Amino acid sequence: MRLRICALTLATLIALPLSPQVAAAANTVRILVHFDKHTGAARQRALIGRVGGHRVATVPRLGTAIVRVPAVEKRQAISLLRRQPGVAYAETDGIVHAYAVSINDPYSTSDSAPLWPLADPLFPDAWSLTTGDSNVVVAVVDSGVQADHPDLLGRVTPGYDFVNNDTNPADDEGHGTAVAGIIAAQGNNGIGPAGICWKCRIMPVKVLDSSGAGSDTDVANGVIWAADHGADVINMSLGGTSSSQTLADAVGYAQGLGVVVVAAAGNDGETGSATTPNYPAAYSGVIAVGGVDKNEARYSWSNHGAWVMVDAPGCTNTTWINSLYVVAPEPGNFCGTSGASPFVAGLAGLARSYNLSATASSVVSSIETTSQLPTPPTTGNSVHGSIDANAALENVATAPAGPLASFAASAVSGTLPLSVSFSNSSTNATSYVWSFGDGASSTATSPSHTFTTAGSYNATLIASDGSSSRLASETITVAEPPPRATFAMSKDSGRAPLSVRFANSSSNASSYLWSYGDGSTGSSEASPAHTFAKAGTYTVTLTATGPGGQATARKTITVSKPLPDLVLSLSRTASRKVNGDRLSSFVARLGNRGGAADRGVKITITLPAGSSFKSVTSAGRGCTRTKHRASCSFGTLSAAKNVKLRFVVAVTARANVRATVSGKTTEISLTNNAANSKTR
Repeated sequence: MRLRICALTLATLIALPLSPQVAAAANTVRILVHFDKHTGAARQRALIGRVGGHRVATVPRLGTAIVRVPAVEKRQAISLLRRQPGVAYAETDGIVHAYAVSINDPYSTSDSAPLWPLADPLFPDAWSLTTGDSNVVVAVVDSGVQADHPDLLGRVTPGYDFVNNDTNPADDEGHGTAVAGIIAAQGNNGIGPAGICWKCRIMPVKVLDSSGAGSDTDVANGVIWAADHGADVINMSLGGTSSSQTLADAVGYAQGLGVVVVAAAGNDGETGSATTPNYPAAYSGVIAVGGVDKNEARYSWSNHGAWVMVDAPGCTNTTWINSLYVVAPEPGNFCGTSGASPFVAGLAGLARSYNLSATASSVVSSIETTSQLPTPPTTGNSVHGSIDANAALENVATAPAGPLASFAASAVSGTLPLSVSFSNSSTNATSYVWSFGDGASSTATSPSHTFTTAGSYNATLIASDGSSSRLASETITVAEPPPRATFAMSKDSGRAPLSVRFANSSSNASSYLWSYGDGSTGSSEASPAHTFAKAGTYTVTLTATGPGGQATARKTITVSKPLPDLVLSLSRTASRKVNGDRLSSFVARLGNRGGAADRGVKITITLPAGSSFKSVTSAGRGCTRTKHRASCSFGTLSAAKNVKLRFVVAVTARANVRATVSGKTTEISLTNNAANSKTR
């Protein structure tokens, strides 16, 4: 079934005769009679009976009798009792009233007096008892709510959007914002209209799209979501003529958790379907609301029938999207049972604020039984007539205490694994059912629970007394732990070129980014290596990224200027006899594997005794030699440069030939600056 909003429609008032008990109470009044200390109980009963009275109670400590007498005989009864011996005084049990609260909201007043939608249901008188409680949450299951409207700012809780399946229940139609304003627009703040329950909070649940239409599924999901997230009252200014078992079950689920459900009766009064039940208003236990005018006459557009429970003002000024207002005469009042329903939802919020432990059935009963049918009764809109806000609050004040669910969580956010202790402060309950939102549950009074998976969880407590239940909820947000970035380096200093290996020991990370600080590209490897080619001080940065965010670690590497490193080798390449002499050929190989050139490089060859040079070839380099010693100069030997020196030696016995190299620049190491080889 497609549901529609109920802006612009009415219902019929059905006047019912007073019950005998109600009639009796209406035809009698209470008087107070104080007897002197010498008047015994029998004499007191006789005097009360003489005036046709009935003692109903006694004022504690004073002993004054509270006597009910026929209303038409009140004056004579008091006069007679005052003249009797033993009566100290007799008087009327007077009625006192709290002073009504005045408001200065321009769209709810005229000449400083409240307009009829607030005045006639006696909301100013009710406000002298309470203007609401921020612990009371009224869910608006509708088209969403403009949370930052000036008259609603700061009192809209997180909600949900079942149309777009996200957590942003913004209003793109206007209807929901209008309903929210009737319920809880800030009163006495000098702007806009005054709502019914100023301090109540609004829970926006979007189930209607931008055209004002929605499905039974979305509405049912919205009702369940609101109940599970701690709504005390649910208002639905929407409906349709087809009943849905799914929606009925959702309403029953909310009622089972102690939620007061209020719904608009519908606006089919001028279509020939005025008495056709609309749903969800017609479901059992729902306060179905019709619309009446300032004379308590049913608007022609309002649905009516035995399924409509109460009446409320059907046209009013209220809030609108884009921080605007709907105001008569232009662009006109917000009219329809969509406007009447939130008057009752707001009253339910006031009732729950005035008596936080009152059960949902007590709140519903207080609103319905104190409503007033027209006098004289006429064929009207609802079973009980127009709401009386002040009387409803006075009635609910003495309602029996039911369970009130309440708890505190030791933490409402944190990182995995998150352990939370739940402290139960519920009252009037005998059993508890906890749901932590992650599939786990408990029946302990004050349990603890550890969340092991990241997410947002709706932790709920259902407190029951065996006949009724209430729910409290808290959102627990669990995040992935933040990554920890850390690494070690194989070297933190050295001369260029300096090769360094990086060992990554980060945790809770899935990707890495390295910056070496030398202008190079960097790396995304877990544990890379890098060579610093130039001298300098470099900051190496590791950025570790994981589901829980990012973390960085930094270390400094100092790279000194490069030095040469001369490496000399000597090898015999051939040995032969020529004209009776043993000749051995050698090659000395010299390389600079350092990072800088070496100047004045010279190779010196030293022969053993009995040997002599036959030739020395140095590729044009200048060499000097004696019989046993030769020195060849190679000048400047650049980094990575290699040179060779070849020579032939006449030998007489097996002995070592020694080669050494030297330069004028400090080297990295002198370990490889000498080499030896056998003559044969």
